[in-house]
Formats: sequence, structure tokens, C-alpha cells
Amino acid sequence: MSDSCANIRKPVLLIAAALLLSAGVAFIWQQGKQSCLTAQAVDPCVNFELEELTASYQMLRYVAERGGDEHQRKFAIEWLDEQARLKIAPKPEQEAWLLSLIEQGGHVDWDIETQLWIFNNAFNYLHLGKDHAALTKHLQHLALKHSHKTMRLYAVQHLALQRSIGNLTGEAADESLGLLQQLIQNTDSEVAGSALVALVNWEGLESKPSEKLIVLANQLAGDSNRTVDIRVTAIHAVGEHTLSLARKLATDLAQPVQVRKAAIACIGQHGTESDTATLQQLAQENFRIAQAAEPALKNIRASKLH
Repeated sequence: MSDSCANIRKPVLLIAAALLLSAGVAFIWQQGKQSCLTAQAVDPCVNFELEELTASYQMLRYVAERGGDEHQRKFAIEWLDEQARLKIAPKPEQEAWLLSLIEQGGHVDWDIETQLWIFNNAFNYLHLGKDHAALTKHLQHLALKHSHKTMRLYAVQHLALQRSIGNLTGEAADESLGLLQQLIQNTDSEVAGSALVALVNWEGLESKPSEKLIVLANQLAGDSNRTVDIRVTAIHAVGEHTLSLARKLATDLAQPVQVRKAAIACIGQHGTESDTATLQQLAQENFRIAQAAEPALKNIRASKLH
């Protein structure tokens, strides 16, 4: 090869190298730009470093995504509580995210107390949202399927609240009614009492309980196989309609003390002067029974004066 040919090729090679270098720089710049765009698209509520503890939606997201410690969780709950208390409706994206969080069950590191605390406050906040159907579905599922009794109780109570504020109507209301009836009928249900109260108040606090509900209430109150808290709730759920049964339970020494005290309270609220002698005897029985009998006596005597 001659020197002249070599001299001609040198500029050509230099130009080619320059072009390749330019293309490489352009590619790297394009990739960097794309990375920046991707980074900008990442949710800022999750990717941040906490500089201070504040009650905010950002804190709630942080706790949900990373678990959070005791103090961070309290601030997250404080924000939820404040939004509900001030009746600040969630933004659509906040509502959708919260519903998704409930569906997923929260963070894997949360203990049951944290889940209960956050979910209960989230329910209060979500009542202010617009996706009533989604919230109702989650509450129905939790009421029937959640492993913890308190969460099932919360779900039943929030279903009742959904109904009372006008967020639960039509087909969803019919489904919820069926669910509540199922929870009452299941002999191993731990939330039958709360389900009964929800049904009694389904058409409003001033509505009168149906004959079917009155029968159910008396069945629950008198069923010794049911838990004490369910029986106590059932005694009070339909007011004067359990008075006859309450008179029997109050004097039955075989009954649990709390059931007897609830029955005595029912007599004090709905009884008549004819119950005075029985209440006087009960007031002499023992301290715990007297705690219920003495106020019941006062109520009946006060009602006689009016």
C-alpha cells in the first residue's frame, strides 16, 4: 500500500470514529433522558426520605409501603382521622389507593392492632368518597372472612354506617341484608349481636323492629350457647320487646352475671312498678348484681312520678 493511500484513509477513519462517538453520546443522552422521565413517573409518596414526622397523606403512603415504625404509624392514622373529622373527601387517586390497600390487607409487617387501627380510620375516611360500591364489597368480605373478630365487628358496624348515611342502597343493600342475616343465623358467629343491631336500625333509628327481628333477638338473648356479649347486645337491641325474657334471666342464678345485669337494666328501662319488689330483692343479692338493680329501681320510681 502506498503512503498516499494511507494518508487518504487516515481522515476517513477519523471521521468514522467521530461519527461513532457522536452516535454513542446521543444514545447515552437519550437513555439518560428516558431514565429521568422514568424517575419522574415514580410515585413521590413512596420514594422519599422522611426528614420530619408529620401527619400527612405522604406519611400514610410511606407506612403502607414500608411498614413504618410506631411513631410513623401514629402520624399516618392521625392524618386519616383528621380528614374524616373535618369531612374532607378523598381525591379520586387517594380513594382508589386506599381501597387497594384494604383489599391487599395492608403491609406484611403490620401487627393486627396496626391493621385494625389504620383500617377503621380508613373506613371512616372512605365514607366521604364516591366509590361506595367498592367500599361495601370490601366491608362485606371482611365481615364474613377476616380471621379477627374485631375486624369483623368493624366491618359490620361500617356497613350499618354506609346504610345510615345513604351510601348503601339497591342491590348492594339487599346483598348486605343477606350477609347480616347469615351472620346472625351462624351459631359460631362472634358478631351476631352487632349484625342484629345493624338490621334493627336498617331503616333508621326511629323505625320499629319487625316481628322476625324481635323473635331473633329473643332467641339470641336466651341462647346459652352464644357468647355473653352477643346475648347482652340482643337483650338491648329491640328494647321493650325482650322485657318478658329479661324478667326471667334477671332472677336466674345459672345465668352469667353480665347477662343478668343486662336483663336487670332492661327491666329498669322498660319495666313497670310491678317489677319493684323483684329489683329490691336483687339489690340485696350481691355487690355486682346490686350495681344493676339499684339504678333500675331508681329509673322505675322516677318513671312513676311522670
